[in-house]
Amino acid sequence: MEMREKKDRWEVKYLAWDDFRDATVLRKGSYWDRLRQADIIIGGINFTSNYLWVNSLTMVIEKPADLVNRESAQSIYGLTLETLRIHWDTLGILAEHAFMWPDPRDLLFGGSKLYLSQNISKCSEDLGFPSPIIATVSDPLKVLQDIQGGTIDAVLKRDYSSTSLHVFTKYTPDATERLMKTLADEEQAYGPIRGGPFRRPMWIIQPFLSPLLHLGEIRAFVVNGSIINILTTTPHNNSTTEIDIAQATFVRPLSTIL
Repeated sequence: MEMREKKDRWEVKYLAWDDFRDATVLRKGSYWDRLRQADIIIGGINFTSNYLWVNSLTMVIEKPADLVNRESAQSIYGLTLETLRIHWDTLGILAEHAFMWPDPRDLLFGGSKLYLSQNISKCSEDLGFPSPIIATVSDPLKVLQDIQGGTIDAVLKRDYSSTSLHVFTKYTPDATERLMKTLADEEQAYGPIRGGPFRRPMWIIQPFLSPLLHLGEIRAFVVNGSIINILTTTPHNNSTTEIDIAQATFVRPLSTIL
């Protein structure tokens, strides 16, 4: 807001994502020159999303010379795993002279459910409260079979994904087929490489809480220690892939609706 209002202090330039992405991958052109001259760069990838989700409708961008002859699936950001790594390295080059906000490393950590759950567990432990046990799994298909067969009462979900398409419970229809397609898409997007900052997302399980089916979740947004908004999410018509989102309405005490 200050940058937009105090134009005598700031010279603000806006770049569309496609232009920003191409400049950081190709490292040439007028937009690249503009980025190299900037003092502050604001923006980046939302890693809480399925950032390498394969989208056949995404336009293929011009690739660097060493990638021109390589056929790769494009993501919602128009990046392949190879071009994402170039983009990431370029952000490091720009950060040598420009202040970047949010810090790309913070965005990457913030997009991880595992990282978030570790922080929540630590906060709960320090306050003397219990927290659900969350564990990673090496064979999500086997775990899904155990969930659907009633052997374990758990929820299977994937790290680095904000979509309910990566959440599986005993009520999920066509679960095995969906998970097999998801794993095939992952293989196409991430390939066999397991190192680097953009590892293939891990699958995790946590206890299944039946009240979530009809009471939903409460999501609080906190800025500088103050709650600025609270939303509730509930499954749409008991669906496991669609949710309804609304402003939270509280009934106190909550025990009256249990």
